Amino acid sequence: MAEGTNVSKVDNARRNFTRFFREVRSELKKVIWPNREQLTNNTVTVLMACLLIGAIIWIFDFLLLKVSEIVFIR
Repeated sequence: MAEGTNVSKVDNARRNFTRFFREVRSELKKVIWPNREQLTNNTVTVLMACLLIGAIIWIFDFLLLKVSEIVFIR
């Protein structure tokens, strides 16, 4: 009796696995993929935003370092 339940669990897992990938495939067919121009534009936008935010963080870090040097060293 225990052997039968193990086989059914394996079969059930296999069915769930194949059903999952079938559903993923059908959902990916519904996706509207960007063209090359949109992809390039969005990539440049994200990179510029990252650089801008990084520069702002660097400036505030530098200013806080200088303020802390003035306060704690002198």
